[in-house]
Amino acid sequence: MATSYRIATRKEEDRYIGPALWREQTPQQEDRGYPILRDAPGTYVYQQ
Repeated sequence: MATSYRIATRKEEDRYIGPALWREQTPQQEDRGYPILRDAPGTYVYQQ
């Protein structure tokens, strides 16, 4: 199940914007979850 989130930064001198405007201006991101982890020690150990 994919979830979504919004994240944004601002400069110190930027003016405050309310939640409705922030939501309108900030694009929604899709969370694809964590990558699949392999058993230890991992294949990188065997690479030269």
